[in-house]
Amino acid sequence: MSTTWIWLTETEPMVNAYADFLTGFSARPNAQASLRISAGSHYAVWLNGQRVVASQYADYPDDKVMDEIDITPLLVPGHNHLAIQAWCQGESSFVYRKGPAALWFEVHVDGQVAARSGSATLCRRSPAYISGPVEKITPQLSFSFRYNMRAQDDWRSPGYQTGSDWHRAVALPYRPRLSLRPIARLLEEAPAASYMVAQGTYTEADADQPAGDRMQSAALSFLPLHAMTGLREAPAQIAPEGLTLRAAQPNVFAVVDMEKERAGLLTLDITVPQDCQLLVGFGEHLDDLRVRTSVGRRQFACVVHLKAGRNAFMHPFRRLAGRYLMVMAPTDTLTLHTLSLAETPYPVQPLPALKLPDHLDQRIRDVSIRTLLLCMHEHYEDCPWREQALYAMDSRLQMLSGYYVFKGGEFPRASLQLLAQGQKPNGLLEICAPAEGDITIPSFSLAFILAVQDYLAYTGDEDFVKDMLPVMENILAWFLRLINAEGLIVLPQEKGLWHFYEWQDGLHGYLGQQQQASTSIAAPIQALCVMALTAMADMSGQDIWRTHADILREGLNHFYDADAGAYRTYLTHDDTPLAAHYAELTQSLVMLAGACTPQVARMLREKMRAPDGQLIPTSLAYRFYKYEALLTDPSLLPHVIDDIRQVWGRMLRQGATSFWETERGAWDFDNAGSLCHGWSAIPVYFYAKYVLRIKEPQH
Repeated sequence: MSTTWIWLTETEPMVNAYADFLTGFSARPNAQASLRISAGSHYAVWLNGQRVVASQYADYPDDKVMDEIDITPLLVPGHNHLAIQAWCQGESSFVYRKGPAALWFEVHVDGQVAARSGSATLCRRSPAYISGPVEKITPQLSFSFRYNMRAQDDWRSPGYQTGSDWHRAVALPYRPRLSLRPIARLLEEAPAASYMVAQGTYTEADADQPAGDRMQSAALSFLPLHAMTGLREAPAQIAPEGLTLRAAQPNVFAVVDMEKERAGLLTLDITVPQDCQLLVGFGEHLDDLRVRTSVGRRQFACVVHLKAGRNAFMHPFRRLAGRYLMVMAPTDTLTLHTLSLAETPYPVQPLPALKLPDHLDQRIRDVSIRTLLLCMHEHYEDCPWREQALYAMDSRLQMLSGYYVFKGGEFPRASLQLLAQGQKPNGLLEICAPAEGDITIPSFSLAFILAVQDYLAYTGDEDFVKDMLPVMENILAWFLRLINAEGLIVLPQEKGLWHFYEWQDGLHGYLGQQQQASTSIAAPIQALCVMALTAMADMSGQDIWRTHADILREGLNHFYDADAGAYRTYLTHDDTPLAAHYAELTQSLVMLAGACTPQVARMLREKMRAPDGQLIPTSLAYRFYKYEALLTDPSLLPHVIDDIRQVWGRMLRQGATSFWETERGAWDFDNAGSLCHGWSAIPVYFYAKYVLRIKEPQH
């Protein structure tokens, strides 16, 4: 008998599908056992009623990754009860490429296969999770969830007797490659301490809306803590013995503070006097005098149907993130025993910590490291709250910072591999990995090449770079086809290409049709391509790439405006505002591409330091390129450090516990700005490399 991939049926058309699987096996006293397991999207495992801390690695449908887990501590002599719950997202997003709904597992006891997935495995559609379309957190993350505690039975516990809803699984004709996880499994911490910071009653505006909209639009009526609990001290900590809120009328709400930004599994333990529906919202701030649960079509909320009595629940399939949780329930009594997130950090190995002499610098560095950790799970993530997506540009900055504070090169290597596997037929990379989308960002494919060069510098892993050479060649081939007779890249303006450089006016790619036509010849993409070609020449040892770089470097002279003393971002002859677009990012990239004379470089450094605002400034993350350009003159280090203190220090003064996506914080992007973004951890890099003068650590 062979181990096969299985599911409820051979063709399961439903999206957001949850399935339960049961099997058993025998073990002698003192036996050793391991579980190998992989799922189409995600899985959760219980052995003899105890949950196994594990989760599915991010992978591709044709190249699956399995976990090998030591389950010896949970074994009992004799019969062992193995329960597995699997979730299939069922549609592509920025964090998942659609594949079959499927599960594969083997249990090895003392070196022999004792249980395996196959047609003898019992299964059923989960009666507790609501399968099928539900609210989506964001288009990037896809589905939230709805869970019914009233439909939950004891199927995970030994002694459970299956009923008529169980049947034998179907073996699937699915044969992907299967390999072991390339990085360590995530840890799981106890739920974070949480404190009641607001409570009262509410009136719903429209109970037929999606969950996040219901919470966002409800009319809240604040009641003092002592009026609802009898306690005088605020904030009150949520504790296992329970904190009971009582109101004179139904519809109670509560907001808890976990003290800082966190990313983990929603964990709740709540007692109610009758069956009712609990709305749970999660967010990073209280700028709306509540948790912001709805932004446009985004729904930062989930639904748990509680049964009368005590309800303990953890959602193991999707990390949520934020500092605050909010609950609303149509009851006059609500007892909170636990309401928090159980963080799931990646088990990094810190490098020896070096102290910075300035207290503010040290605080910025510490919060930057915290930001990095919040954006590292199965791969690098841009932000844990809104997207959890692996972007090439974002992750390059995360890697560069991480090399100076964490040991080992396994994590960056695995993320680079995921990005490489997402190469499209035209040579560009998918916008994220593992993903399947209808747009991509050409500049991010060039950032991937620079990230591979960084990885080589910090790890010396030449074998991996050799594996990446064909991927990088295909990326560069796409750009080389676009060079005209003047040595200029002419970008196509076509569906599926997002010509994004950074989140500043004229650089974000969200332009009108007339302006889009004016962005085909762009200095940022030309300079990035020069840098990528030079990196490719260094990594491959082939001078042809350097020849191409020289042609494009010479072409950058066309962008120089002697009257303005700066490089235009775009070459355009029309009267749009982009005809006179001068940005700090443009000047920085041209300098880093080695395209200007020492005299011009000196003048550009002066312009970028000037407070008169002649150049469009860089945003948080893209200050990386500005600082690198300024530090081509080492005497400007005090200016760079002072700028870091002003910009990142301002976030700290506003209460930041992690660093934001942009300086506008939560109000950016039509109120969807992230307050934890991995790319904003770049102070770590500059403190380590330029202040502490740490040489490139070899991992």
